[in-house]
Amino acid sequence: MADTSSLPPPSLKDIEALVLEVFSRVWEEFNAADAEYCETTIGSLAAPSVAQDATCVVKSESIGASPRDMNTWSLARQTNVQTFILPPAVEPCTQYESWTPTNRSIFRGDDSDDMQFLPFADEHAFNKEAYGKFFKTFAWQGSERLDADLEPVVLEAAHRLYFDYGIELERVDEANVFPFSLLGDSGFIHKASQRDLFSWNGATPTGSFPLPQAPVPDALDLRGRLNSLHADFCPSLNCIDFYCPVHNKISWPRQAPPKATKTTRDLWRECEKPCGLSCFRKIERGDMSELVPWENWDWEEFRTILEMAPDVLPCQLAVLCRKPCREDSGYNDGDIVTKRDDHKKVSRKRKVPSAVVTRGVAGGRLPSPSSQVGIIRGCVNTLELASPDTAAIGTTQRPTATVIVGVPQIVSLLCLFCLQAAESSSWKVATEELVADAMLIMQKANISAMTENVHVSSVAKNATLSSAFRAMPGVRSP
Repeated sequence: MADTSSLPPPSLKDIEALVLEVFSRVWEEFNAADAEYCETTIGSLAAPSVAQDATCVVKSESIGASPRDMNTWSLARQTNVQTFILPPAVEPCTQYESWTPTNRSIFRGDDSDDMQFLPFADEHAFNKEAYGKFFKTFAWQGSERLDADLEPVVLEAAHRLYFDYGIELERVDEANVFPFSLLGDSGFIHKASQRDLFSWNGATPTGSFPLPQAPVPDALDLRGRLNSLHADFCPSLNCIDFYCPVHNKISWPRQAPPKATKTTRDLWRECEKPCGLSCFRKIERGDMSELVPWENWDWEEFRTILEMAPDVLPCQLAVLCRKPCREDSGYNDGDIVTKRDDHKKVSRKRKVPSAVVTRGVAGGRLPSPSSQVGIIRGCVNTLELASPDTAAIGTTQRPTATVIVGVPQIVSLLCLFCLQAAESSSWKVATEELVADAMLIMQKANISAMTENVHVSSVAKNATLSSAFRAMPGVRSP
């Protein structure tokens, strides 16, 4: 890049004039190189010459000596014969008004100002001029159509402006001389890096062209990679093509993530047979022997997949997450939408297998208190909590009871922590701090009366769990 530190910054008019000058100069160089390339390419298509000089068919010869010597000649005339092979006559196709459907939709509406194609081009009786007056422009001559010759010229001009003249690309875009912008996710530089452009004499080699490009999402960032592809794939469901030039004006619709419509019991019913030895159907409740902690990017990928397909079966989810089936058998809670006879929508909590609340505990080892609070905080933030005046824990509704938690998963998690703390005295203090932090988190979630009665008969059926839960500070059973 040229050293311009000692010079004052050029004005916008100066930049416009410079960009136009460099752009015109590169155009002239490209046209000269393109003409030479076309001449060489067309010349290589000519067939080699195989013509040879004609020779005499019969040579003159002298007859044997005699008293009457005489010479004889045989006159021959060469005749050129040209042979033409005529192909069989091909009858024209019958007139038609439709054709076999293609793998993409080119429909843009009845009120389009661009003529997409000229219908009945082979029909002499069709008035093409009158039909063309219904449109303002032709689609194949519109300004939005990228010119294959224009792209390498713009790229070379941008390179010279940036490296030879020290003009920042942001200022080049402000000059608005080029037919399209250079920077951004939809800029020409980013698109040019995804393609193989025409190489011509005088252009800068690709290897010495380190222009700034758009950031590439990390390989482990599934959500980022999906978002980056939205601008490249066609949003039309009838097309879904890469860099589609037909529907380039259509923007991706912003839709809310789909809600789960199946409970865990429904998923168990659909998975009639285990998919293997590590299937979630072979997990016994409370079994934590083969559960391993997940990395943060594993959790993020898990959430991203469930946001797009909340009703996916655990066995299928295991393939997508590249995890054993028994590890990813948990699901994000959501509103399960059902329909009654009166067609009114009702939402109910989605049941979650015990594996989701015990995940992260491997080999009987308890995670750190901060990790435990993080798990509870994630449960509180992602689950829809029950109403404070209704007991959501248990098999029966108790309007008089006050709920301290709206989901059985959090209660089960606290029971598990207290149970393991009772077995290991070193975790007693940490668990008490955990319970205090967890209750503080649940208080922030607008759940009142943290130390009031709790109905835990259906959640902590095990006597040990019930005792451990009742031993928690400030909690008493009914």
